[in-house]
Amino acid sequence: MHCAYKKIQIRFGIITTVIFIKKIIYASFMEIHFITFMSLILPGFYIGSFLNSVNSKLLDEIKITHIVSCHDRPVERQSHRQHLILKVSDSSNENIIKHVSTVNDFIHRARLDGGVVLIHCMMGVSRSVSLSMAYIMSVTDLGWRDALNVIRSARRQANPNFHFRRQLHFFENTDLAAERQRMASLFTNAGNLRKCDMKKCQQALESYNRWVEFGDRLKDEQESLVIDRLNSSGNPEQFFL
Repeated sequence: MHCAYKKIQIRFGIITTVIFIKKIIYASFMEIHFITFMSLILPGFYIGSFLNSVNSKLLDEIKITHIVSCHDRPVERQSHRQHLILKVSDSSNENIIKHVSTVNDFIHRARLDGGVVLIHCMMGVSRSVSLSMAYIMSVTDLGWRDALNVIRSARRQANPNFHFRRQLHFFENTDLAAERQRMASLFTNAGNLRKCDMKKCQQALESYNRWVEFGDRLKDEQESLVIDRLNSSGNPEQFFL
């Protein structure tokens, strides 16, 4: 009896170890995948990593004409591509919203002129995703949650830090309408692109909703509720200190 119990323990230990190793291998593979490949979010608009931004062969293959770099590491400006460089840290005291209009204008003008844009931070997970969310919100009718899900439909690892999400929620409730109006006045020829983007976003949301499991959806909804409560009860200025 004791021998049989020991065998069961050994088998269980082996199975547990194998599962653990598989998880490590999968996580390592996904991390390599995340930093190696760009994600097409909208026509002419990619999110990627720092490694993508310095891979000239890849940039040429995808025909990248414009780059937005948003991180706090040294950046070498690429003279043969339009390059917007922003110093942005992935921290709780960073005001991501102050860069929104600058990034919006750079991306939208490039796309309307037939260019192809890459926005990146270090991993393409938080900073670049946050500014991409603000851009999507500004050129469509979507709020911050749907904008994030549009991105996640193409880039599963998209995960802005909690502080950036609170700022985007506040931006949606206070300044988004004015930013949309500003862009509509500035880019009067963007009607067809807007229709195209709205259609693409709808398809992306449908794809995301098919993919996401109930547990993940519940986690997102719970986090959204926390953000709603914090933003409705606190001083909004504290987000940007």
